[in-house]
Amino acid sequence: DFVLNWAFTIIFTLEMVVKVIGLSWNQYWRNSWNKFDFIIVVVSWTEALEIGMGVDFTLFRVFRVARIAKLVKANQGLKALLLTLVKSLPSLFNVGSLLALLFFIFAVMGMNLFGDAIQDGENLRRYNNFETFGTSMITLFRCLTGENWPKIMYQLADPTNYDDKEDNNAGSAGAFFLIFAIMGNFMMLNLFIAVIL
Repeated sequence: DFVLNWAFTIIFTLEMVVKVIGLSWNQYWRNSWNKFDFIIVVVSWTEALEIGMGVDFTLFRVFRVARIAKLVKANQGLKALLLTLVKSLPSLFNVGSLLALLFFIFAVMGMNLFGDAIQDGENLRRYNNFETFGTSMITLFRCLTGENWPKIMYQLADPTNYDDKEDNNAGSAGAFFLIFAIMGNFMMLNLFIAVIL
């Protein structure tokens, strides 16, 4: 990490020096991208030489990635892809809001149905249960990504895994998880389609 940081700092500095020599300072400073590069180089050297006076500049390393945006001007295919992404942001927000609503509804339902399930330490753990709203959301996110959600469903479908072995909602676990998986994946598919269209 240290060696790469120095290497990129030197490369960016050499690029800046070559541009200043080739264009002259006034011409160099007229371009906004050159101003951005200059700030990146100054912050990189400030961080590398540790003269930041107590300020942590590691966050500014992220801005080096923004230099890739310069490629958008040169590559028409990349430019079209970026414009498509920007135009689809309102659609992404709408479908994302529906997905958040789906998560909210199923998290509350999961708390009511499976909140009293016993944590076995394998499938139902501290951060993977339906006892609180936050852990319900985390569990549902895990289920939507496909990470062992059938094991969680089977665990919750077993009536012996509840505090009250007679009066519990174990029978609804299969329907709950299947409906959530189908609806959640359908909305995720719509998110990707919204980007394409």
